[in-house]
Amino acid sequence: MNGEKLISVIIPIYNNEKYVEGCINSLLSQTYKNIEIIAVNDGSSDSTKNKLEALKERDDRIVVINKKNGGVSSARNSGLEAAQGDYIAFLDSDDEYLPDAFETMLSVLDGNTDLLVCSHRKIWIHTHDCHYSELEITKNELKDSFFEYCDCFHFCWGNLYSAEIIKTNNLRFNEKVHFSEDYEFNLSYIKHTENKLKVCGKIVYNYMIYRSGAHEKRDYPKRDIDVIVDFFGGRDNMKEETFSETVSLYLNRCVNRTMSWYGVKKTAQYVETAFKECGDYISDNVLKYSFSERQAAFLISGDYLAFTKDYFKTHKYNIIDKYRFKLSKIAVKLLKKE
Repeated sequence: MNGEKLISVIIPIYNNEKYVEGCINSLLSQTYKNIEIIAVNDGSSDSTKNKLEALKERDDRIVVINKKNGGVSSARNSGLEAAQGDYIAFLDSDDEYLPDAFETMLSVLDGNTDLLVCSHRKIWIHTHDCHYSELEITKNELKDSFFEYCDCFHFCWGNLYSAEIIKTNNLRFNEKVHFSEDYEFNLSYIKHTENKLKVCGKIVYNYMIYRSGAHEKRDYPKRDIDVIVDFFGGRDNMKEETFSETVSLYLNRCVNRTMSWYGVKKTAQYVETAFKECGDYISDNVLKYSFSERQAAFLISGDYLAFTKDYFKTHKYNIIDKYRFKLSKIAVKLLKKE
């Protein structure tokens, strides 16, 4: 596409005085210069605001928005309201774009592409390159083979969106939720596309996992299932196999994640809470589809503790995962002292 197109890069920032300069410098050093940097200070109480004002003095492409704290979705929405670009990109304030990121992204766009998703690099204990397979599909093709391709659309950073599609359809992040907001936004955006969704194997983004916030939390499978069902336009528009696969995937992920964070009893408590929240989606048949006959029987009878104990026994790799996770958290604390 036209190399003169303006790209608006939106950065939600909250109390990130340590990394915000490196984040914005990764944009100032881009080989593609026609960018607008929208730094949204979401009510920071540290020196973030002062650092942003100093950066703004260095380069007039930086726009600083200071607002009351409202969360990452609220901050991104403020950025969308202010954006003047032809394309929209997002950047988390503890991450960075590679120097040739936007030049690379524009080089693979064409007039028949409504969304570009690029690959990224995970930087944690070890650096790991996450290369997506090259792909061009439509929203209807995505629906036909949803679980083959949906992993590409979980994040909003590292992507290039049409500002026209966002503005015409008044697309915004859901400010009422604090998890899966990227996924919900992406699937809502895709619903309004008419042309191709392109996935690129080239790495453009450094995802600094060790700089992220707390990992230990509850898992909310209902949110992800809700988002997918809405993408299909309701449960009645989903093939039975796709629906069962959706529920099964997120129920199992809930158990696995919770097991990696907590012991047996607490896992059982959180899993029971999460599964009851999914009550409208769970039937005896779905449980039998998702788990072993023995585990499904425990769930049907409401014995979540017995279910969790049995799941632990049959998924022993989770025990290894648990200790790997604990060691990783210690390493994260050490790395944050850099």
